[in-house]
Amino acid sequence: DEAELLYRRALETRERTLGKDHMSTDALVNRARRLNEADLLYRRALEALERTLGKDHVHTLASGSNLGRLLHAQGKLDEAEPFLRRALEARERTLGKEHMHTLTSVNNLGSLLHEQGKLDEAELLLRWALEGRERTLDKDHVDTLTSVSNLGLLHHDRGKLDEAELLFRRALETRERSLGKDHMSTLRSQPGVAAS
Repeated sequence: DEAELLYRRALETRERTLGKDHMSTDALVNRARRLNEADLLYRRALEALERTLGKDHVHTLASGSNLGRLLHAQGKLDEAEPFLRRALEARERTLGKEHMHTLTSVNNLGSLLHEQGKLDEAELLLRWALEGRERTLDKDHVDTLTSVSNLGLLHHDRGKLDEAELLFRRALETRERSLGKDHMSTLRSQPGVAAS
């Protein structure tokens, strides 16, 4: 598993350079332990919710989406995909195409597919999320700006640097205006502009 290999390399590097007892090394070990524990807990919770509330209940869908996002964070992309697809399909059916939870599922699946290299489908989903969030939330809403940045990243990876730069600049300028130049979200937007 690629995620486990990367984790082991990071751990070995930290142990070699910082020592086994350094707090940064310890933090990495604890994070991995917590992610594995969370994986098991999410799976148990999802099974219990499916049995008691049904597969389309809002809490069951949230649990499945959370498990998919956790697997994505762990680098288990192929394992995460069916959970994120199921959450999106059920939310679209039960809540509608432009409900904020549906749009979150659209964005999450689009981001996963982007990372998997499924760029055409990812772009369709990321556009859907952005356009839906612009209509239902606001052009300056934090979730809308997340969609702006995600679509910018996809354009960057496709070599569409002009389109990427426009999106990155939009996200950065809006965050600077609404959050301030020193806010963490604003600072995280700056590398995207520089990369385009």
